[in-house]
Amino acid sequence: MSKITIAQKMSNTGSIYDIASDSYAVVIDMSNKYQYAVLLPAYYGSVSSRHTRADLAVKKYNHLSAIGYEGVTILNRAGETMEIDFDNNLRIST
Repeated sequence: MSKITIAQKMSNTGSIYDIASDSYAVVIDMSNKYQYAVLLPAYYGSVSSRHTRADLAVKKYNHLSAIGYEGVTILNRAGETMEIDFDNNLRIST
């Protein structure tokens, strides 16, 4: 079983769009089948969804962004932040 852990950040640091909470560590259970997690900033309660395919993660990201959420983040199973390119493909953020 694989888990992504986002360490708790110090209080009053960063921005409201950080996925790290200043109250607790965020743990996402990726089990053996999920490859991507889509997260809202901790400000919104760190709501996340897990996805087996990149296209589903992109679809969820686009939906959340379209309804007005800012700071939506996609992580891969290794905990790396992903970017969406012009063709709606995912790549590791640099």
